[in-house]
Amino acid sequence: MDITKNDIRIFLHKPNRDSLGEISIFKNPQHKPILGKVNELTFTLPHFDDNENDNKYFNLIRERYLLKVKYLNKEEWYIVDDITKSGSREGNEKQIKAFLLPYEMRGDRLFSWDGVLVNGEYRKESLTIEQITNNVIAKVAWTLDYVDIDLFDIYRFFDFSDNITVLEALYEIANEFNAIILWDTENRTFGFYHQDNYGIDKGILLSQNKYLKSIEDQIKPNDIITQLIPVGKDGITINSLNSTGSSYLMDFSYFMQPFKPSAKYWSDIENKSWSDIDE
Repeated sequence: MDITKNDIRIFLHKPNRDSLGEISIFKNPQHKPILGKVNELTFTLPHFDDNENDNKYFNLIRERYLLKVKYLNKEEWYIVDDITKSGSREGNEKQIKAFLLPYEMRGDRLFSWDGVLVNGEYRKESLTIEQITNNVIAKVAWTLDYVDIDLFDIYRFFDFSDNITVLEALYEIANEFNAIILWDTENRTFGFYHQDNYGIDKGILLSQNKYLKSIEDQIKPNDIITQLIPVGKDGITINSLNSTGSSYLMDFSYFMQPFKPSAKYWSDIENKSWSDIDE
Protein backbone atom coordinates (compact mmCIF):
# COMPACT_ATOMS: atom_id res chain seq x y z
CA MET A 1 0.00 0.00 0.00
CA ASP A 2 1.55 3.27 -1.13
CA ILE A 3 1.34 6.01 1.47
CA THR A 4 2.66 9.55 1.59
CA LYS A 5 5.30 10.83 3.96
CA ASN A 6 2.66 12.98 5.65
CA ASP A 7 0.63 9.86 6.53
CA ILE A 8 3.26 8.30 8.72
CA ARG A 9 5.79 9.12 11.45
CA ILE A 10 8.76 6.86 12.17
CA PHE A 11 10.85 6.87 15.36
CA LEU A 12 14.08 4.91 15.71
CA HIS A 13 14.79 2.95 18.90
CA LYS A 14 17.48 0.59 20.11
CA PRO A 15 16.44 -3.05 20.79
CA ASN A 16 15.84 -2.12 24.46
CA ARG A 17 13.47 0.65 23.24
CA ASP A 18 15.79 3.52 24.12
CA SER A 19 14.78 6.34 21.81
CA LEU A 20 17.14 7.72 19.17
CA GLY A 21 14.65 10.26 17.83
CA GLU A 22 12.30 10.73 14.90
CA ILE A 23 13.37 9.89 11.37
CA SER A 24 12.17 12.91 9.41
CA ILE A 25 14.24 12.45 6.26
CA PHE A 26 12.87 9.45 4.33
CA LYS A 27 10.91 8.75 1.16
CA ASN A 28 8.88 6.12 -0.71
CA PRO A 29 7.12 4.65 2.35
CA GLN A 30 5.05 1.55 1.66
CA HIS A 31 2.90 -0.34 4.15
CA LYS A 32 1.64 -3.88 3.56
CA PRO A 33 -0.97 -4.95 6.14
CA ILE A 34 -1.60 -8.70 6.45
CA LEU A 35 -4.55 -9.67 8.64
CA GLY A 36 -3.62 -12.18 11.32
CA LYS A 37 0.07 -12.16 10.43
CA VAL A 38 2.75 -9.46 10.51
CA ASN A 39 2.59 -6.23 8.53
CA GLU A 40 5.51 -5.11 6.39
CA LEU A 41 6.92 -1.59 6.19
CA THR A 42 9.49 -0.38 3.66
CA PHE A 43 11.00 3.06 3.03
CA THR A 44 14.11 4.69 1.61
CA LEU A 45 16.61 6.51 3.80
CA PRO A 46 18.73 9.04 1.87
CA HIS A 47 22.17 10.05 3.13
CA PHE A 48 21.36 13.74 2.64
CA ASP A 49 18.17 15.77 2.42
CA ASP A 50 17.25 18.08 -0.49
CA ASN A 51 19.42 20.83 1.00
CA GLU A 52 22.45 18.54 1.29
CA ASN A 53 22.06 18.32 5.07
CA ASP A 54 23.35 15.11 6.59
CA ASN A 55 20.71 12.57 7.65
CA LYS A 56 22.11 11.30 10.96
CA TYR A 57 19.82 8.26 10.95
CA PHE A 58 21.51 7.00 7.78
CA ASN A 59 24.40 5.74 9.92
CA LEU A 60 22.46 5.15 13.13
CA ILE A 61 19.96 2.59 11.87
CA ARG A 62 20.88 -1.09 12.31
CA GLU A 63 19.30 -4.48 11.72
CA ARG A 64 17.24 -5.58 14.74
CA TYR A 65 16.70 -1.96 15.79
CA LEU A 66 13.09 -1.05 16.51
CA LEU A 67 10.80 1.46 14.84
CA LYS A 68 7.81 3.03 16.53
CA VAL A 69 5.41 3.81 13.72
CA LYS A 70 2.46 6.19 13.99
CA TYR A 71 0.02 5.57 11.18
CA LEU A 72 -3.79 5.78 10.82
CA ASN A 73 -4.25 6.83 14.46
CA LYS A 74 -2.30 3.77 15.62
CA GLU A 75 1.09 3.29 17.22
CA GLU A 76 2.88 0.01 16.49
CA TRP A 77 6.37 -1.35 16.93
CA TYR A 78 8.33 -2.78 14.01
CA ILE A 79 11.68 -4.54 13.88
CA VAL A 80 14.23 -3.72 11.17
CA ASP A 81 14.95 -6.91 9.24
CA ASP A 82 16.85 -5.90 6.13
CA ILE A 83 18.97 -2.90 5.08
CA THR A 84 20.15 -2.61 1.48
CA LYS A 85 22.61 0.15 0.64
CA SER A 86 22.75 1.58 -2.87
CA GLY A 87 24.56 4.43 -4.55
CA SER A 88 24.04 6.60 -7.64
CA ARG A 89 24.83 10.06 -8.96
CA GLU A 90 22.00 11.36 -6.82
CA GLY A 91 23.72 10.03 -3.69
CA ASN A 92 23.74 7.07 -1.33
CA GLU A 93 20.53 5.53 -0.03
CA LYS A 94 19.43 2.71 2.22
CA GLN A 95 16.31 0.65 1.53
CA ILE A 96 14.81 -0.32 4.88
CA LYS A 97 12.54 -3.32 5.30
CA ALA A 98 10.84 -3.84 8.67
CA PHE A 99 8.14 -6.14 9.99
CA LEU A 100 5.64 -5.90 12.83
CA LEU A 101 7.32 -6.76 16.14
CA PRO A 102 6.03 -10.38 16.41
CA TYR A 103 8.41 -11.07 13.53
CA GLU A 104 11.14 -11.31 16.17
CA MET A 105 9.71 -14.73 17.09
CA ARG A 106 11.11 -16.06 13.82
CA GLY A 107 14.38 -16.24 15.71
CA ASP A 108 12.93 -18.68 18.27
CA ARG A 109 12.46 -22.32 17.31
CA LEU A 110 10.84 -25.44 18.72
CA PHE A 111 13.42 -28.22 18.81
CA SER A 112 12.18 -31.82 19.08
CA TRP A 113 8.70 -30.83 20.20
CA ASP A 114 7.26 -33.61 22.40
CA GLY A 115 3.82 -32.16 23.06
CA VAL A 116 2.10 -30.43 25.97
CA LEU A 117 2.43 -31.67 29.54
CA VAL A 118 -1.11 -32.47 30.71
CA ASN A 119 -1.81 -34.39 33.92
CA GLY A 120 1.77 -35.60 34.16
CA GLU A 121 2.19 -36.81 30.58
CA TYR A 122 3.07 -35.25 27.24
CA ARG A 123 0.37 -35.37 24.63
CA LYS A 124 -0.26 -33.95 21.16
CA GLU A 125 -3.96 -34.68 20.79
CA SER A 126 -7.08 -33.10 22.31
CA LEU A 127 -5.37 -29.79 23.02
CA THR A 128 -7.18 -26.49 23.56
CA ILE A 129 -5.95 -23.32 21.92
CA GLU A 130 -4.76 -22.00 25.28
CA GLN A 131 -2.84 -25.18 26.15
CA ILE A 132 -0.97 -25.39 22.87
CA THR A 133 -0.28 -21.64 22.64
CA ASN A 134 1.12 -21.25 26.16
CA ASN A 135 3.37 -24.23 25.49
CA VAL A 136 4.68 -22.76 22.25
CA ILE A 137 5.42 -19.30 23.68
CA ALA A 138 6.84 -20.53 26.99
CA LYS A 139 10.36 -19.30 26.21
CA VAL A 140 9.63 -16.03 24.38
CA ALA A 141 8.72 -12.54 25.61
CA TRP A 142 5.17 -12.67 24.26
CA THR A 143 2.01 -13.46 26.25
CA LEU A 144 -1.43 -14.70 25.28
CA ASP A 145 -3.96 -12.31 26.82
CA TYR A 146 -7.24 -13.10 25.04
CA VAL A 147 -9.11 -16.08 23.58
CA ASP A 148 -12.48 -15.68 21.88
CA ILE A 149 -15.22 -17.52 23.80
CA ASP A 150 -16.19 -19.34 20.59
CA LEU A 151 -12.76 -20.97 20.60
CA PHE A 152 -13.28 -22.55 24.01
CA ASP A 153 -14.02 -26.29 24.18
CA ILE A 154 -12.44 -26.90 20.76
CA TYR A 155 -9.69 -29.51 20.68
CA ARG A 156 -7.05 -30.17 18.04
CA PHE A 157 -4.11 -32.48 17.33
CA PHE A 158 -0.67 -30.96 16.71
CA ASP A 159 2.65 -32.41 15.60
CA PHE A 160 5.00 -29.56 14.72
CA SER A 161 7.86 -30.19 12.34
CA ASP A 162 11.34 -30.04 13.82
CA ASN A 163 12.91 -26.57 13.97
CA ILE A 164 9.63 -24.77 13.26
CA THR A 165 9.76 -21.16 14.42
CA VAL A 166 7.49 -19.95 17.20
CA LEU A 167 5.83 -17.50 14.81
CA GLU A 168 5.13 -20.24 12.27
CA ALA A 169 3.69 -22.41 15.04
CA LEU A 170 1.33 -19.61 16.07
CA TYR A 171 0.16 -19.26 12.46
CA GLU A 172 -0.49 -23.01 12.38
CA ILE A 173 -2.47 -22.82 15.62
CA ALA A 174 -4.60 -19.98 14.27
CA ASN A 175 -5.26 -21.92 11.08
CA GLU A 176 -6.31 -25.09 12.92
CA PHE A 177 -8.79 -23.18 15.11
CA ASN A 178 -10.07 -20.86 12.34
CA ALA A 179 -8.80 -17.93 14.38
CA ILE A 180 -7.27 -14.53 13.66
CA ILE A 181 -4.34 -13.21 15.68
CA LEU A 182 -4.38 -9.59 16.80
CA TRP A 183 -1.09 -8.23 18.11
CA ASP A 184 -0.44 -5.65 20.84
CA THR A 185 3.13 -4.63 20.05
CA GLU A 186 3.34 -2.12 22.89
CA ASN A 187 2.92 -4.81 25.54
CA ARG A 188 4.06 -7.85 23.52
CA THR A 189 0.71 -9.58 23.96
CA PHE A 190 -1.75 -11.07 21.48
CA GLY A 191 -5.19 -12.62 21.28
CA PHE A 192 -7.08 -15.14 19.19
CA TYR A 193 -10.41 -14.09 17.65
CA HIS A 194 -12.75 -16.45 15.85
CA GLN A 195 -12.90 -15.57 12.16
CA ASP A 196 -16.70 -15.15 12.29
CA ASN A 197 -16.50 -12.70 15.20
CA TYR A 198 -13.80 -10.38 13.89
CA GLY A 199 -14.73 -7.02 12.40
CA ILE A 200 -17.81 -4.82 12.47
CA ASP A 201 -20.85 -5.28 10.24
CA LYS A 202 -21.35 -1.85 8.69
CA GLY A 203 -24.51 -2.96 6.89
CA ILE A 204 -23.17 -1.94 3.49
CA LEU A 205 -25.17 -3.34 0.58
CA LEU A 206 -23.36 -3.72 -2.74
CA SER A 207 -25.46 -3.48 -5.90
CA GLN A 208 -24.99 -2.66 -9.57
CA ASN A 209 -25.93 0.96 -8.98
CA LYS A 210 -24.21 1.37 -5.62
CA TYR A 211 -20.46 0.89 -4.97
CA LEU A 212 -20.14 -2.16 -7.21
CA LYS A 213 -18.26 -1.46 -10.44
CA SER A 214 -17.82 -5.00 -11.72
CA ILE A 215 -18.04 -8.63 -10.61
CA GLU A 216 -16.79 -11.91 -12.03
CA ASP A 217 -17.99 -15.44 -11.31
CA GLN A 218 -15.74 -18.18 -12.67
CA ILE A 219 -16.81 -21.82 -12.49
CA LYS A 220 -14.20 -24.56 -12.92
CA PRO A 221 -15.74 -28.04 -13.39
CA ASN A 222 -12.70 -29.72 -11.85
CA ASP A 223 -13.29 -27.80 -8.60
CA ILE A 224 -16.91 -28.96 -8.21
CA ILE A 225 -17.15 -31.69 -5.56
CA THR A 226 -20.23 -33.91 -5.21
CA GLN A 227 -18.86 -36.52 -2.79
CA LEU A 228 -17.01 -35.88 0.45
CA ILE A 229 -15.36 -38.72 2.39
CA PRO A 230 -14.30 -37.51 5.87
CA VAL A 231 -11.59 -39.61 7.54
CA GLY A 232 -10.35 -38.83 11.04
CA LYS A 233 -7.50 -39.98 13.24
CA ASP A 234 -6.84 -43.75 13.17
CA GLY A 235 -9.14 -44.06 10.16
CA ILE A 236 -12.33 -43.09 12.01
CA THR A 237 -15.32 -42.57 9.68
CA ILE A 238 -18.80 -41.02 9.89
CA ASN A 239 -20.80 -44.22 9.25
CA SER A 240 -22.33 -44.30 12.74
CA LEU A 241 -23.38 -40.64 12.55
CA ASN A 242 -24.54 -40.50 8.95
CA SER A 243 -28.30 -41.00 8.50
CA THR A 244 -27.63 -43.20 5.45
CA GLY A 245 -25.01 -45.28 7.29
CA SER A 246 -22.45 -44.60 4.57
CA SER A 247 -18.94 -43.22 4.99
CA TYR A 248 -19.50 -40.32 2.59
CA LEU A 249 -21.70 -37.27 2.02
CA MET A 250 -23.33 -36.48 -1.34
CA ASP A 251 -24.39 -33.08 -2.64
CA PHE A 252 -25.73 -32.48 -6.17
CA SER A 253 -27.29 -29.10 -5.42
CA TYR A 254 -25.15 -27.33 -8.04
CA PHE A 255 -26.51 -29.54 -10.82
CA MET A 256 -30.07 -29.17 -9.50
CA GLN A 257 -30.16 -25.42 -10.19
CA PRO A 258 -32.59 -23.79 -10.90
CA PHE A 259 -34.91 -26.69 -10.09
CA LYS A 260 -38.08 -25.62 -8.27
CA PRO A 261 -41.14 -27.78 -7.55
CA SER A 262 -44.60 -26.37 -7.90
CA ALA A 263 -45.92 -24.64 -4.80
CA LYS A 264 -49.21 -26.50 -5.27
CA TYR A 265 -48.19 -30.01 -6.26
CA TRP A 266 -44.81 -31.52 -5.49
CA SER A 267 -45.03 -33.75 -8.51
CA ASP A 268 -45.28 -30.70 -10.78
CA ILE A 269 -42.08 -28.90 -11.70
CA GLU A 270 -42.06 -25.13 -11.96
CA ASN A 271 -38.40 -24.88 -13.05
CA LYS A 272 -36.29 -27.72 -14.41
CA SER A 273 -32.65 -28.10 -13.49
CA TRP A 274 -30.01 -27.27 -16.07
CA SER A 275 -28.98 -30.91 -16.24
CA ASP A 276 -32.50 -32.13 -17.16
CA ILE A 277 -32.75 -33.45 -20.71
CA ASP A 278 -36.08 -33.05 -22.47
CA GLU A 279 -37.26 -36.16 -24.24
